[in-house]
Amino acid sequence: MDFLRQCISAATTGDLALCKPVGLGIVDWITIAGAVGGAGYGVFRVAKWIFFAFFPKRKISSFKALRRAIYPLMTDNSQRFLKFGPNSGLRHGNEEMRFDLSVWRGLLPKIDRNNQKIAYLIRENEALIPQNLKDVFNRWLAHIDAFHVHVNDSKADYRRFQFPSEVVAIINGK
Repeated sequence: MDFLRQCISAATTGDLALCKPVGLGIVDWITIAGAVGGAGYGVFRVAKWIFFAFFPKRKISSFKALRRAIYPLMTDNSQRFLKFGPNSGLRHGNEEMRFDLSVWRGLLPKIDRNNQKIAYLIRENEALIPQNLKDVFNRWLAHIDAFHVHVNDSKADYRRFQFPSEVVAIINGK
């Protein structure tokens, strides 16, 4: 029972590394999750921790692997921007949609989360980026940082920090 209290405490403080899954079944983990602020959120946190405890993140060891890790995040953001971003209506022949940015504004937090993951990958694996591409990646990081500020303060103007379009070919391996 002390082990259960220790795991609940670890989950509550957000330091699940203090709680090892050895000897606990899924029912035990659901009990822990339920004790940590509700079944939905708690179950998700515990399931995520269990997954990474048994399947730790692979170390990125090459620029190609870094590109592969970034690709789905960048593609997801790109699709959201093309479908719902400013001027997307023009691309789809719908002039009225050009000025209806409500869906776009609702998607900004998801794009920002993807951007934060991309920034983390770039910063953690900076040594793998070829020297001739460092400037492009630094401009991308500046865009990500400025976009983050804009998401948290819609009055913040990030137009000087546009997405460097050459990144798409780089990440696609072209």
